[in-house]
Amino acid sequence: MPVRGLFKDSDVKSVAEALRDRHSAVLNDAPLIQVEKMLRILQENMKGHTLEECVAKVNKEFTVNPDEDLNKLDDETLQRKKDVMNLSFEKSRKKPGDPDFQYDVEEDFDVEGAIETSGWDSDKSAEFDF
Repeated sequence: MPVRGLFKDSDVKSVAEALRDRHSAVLNDAPLIQVEKMLRILQENMKGHTLEECVAKVNKEFTVNPDEDLNKLDDETLQRKKDVMNLSFEKSRKKPGDPDFQYDVEEDFDVEGAIETSGWDSDKSAEFDF
């Protein structure tokens, strides 16, 4: 399967979309993020890195560290992290028809310490003066 339009500085997302369109019979079931990851490994290899270096760098790009400050990322990297989180969410989401699906699940979370109250969350009906 030829990969057209992939260069050292190409936009991987657009190349991945074009590749999926051309080879939809093979890549239709593959998530776009997975195709992008494969192309990023090829792109890093084109820059002269070894396969191990390429895989390590791309795995770091396509994983979300819970301690990472996402506010400091550029737009392209942030979108990639969002796509990874969305894929993870979709894999673990329970849908109607799944054997362990339950509708309207209520969870009680144990709260350590006293619960603080605030004026805006009181049950009293307040009259508003405008």
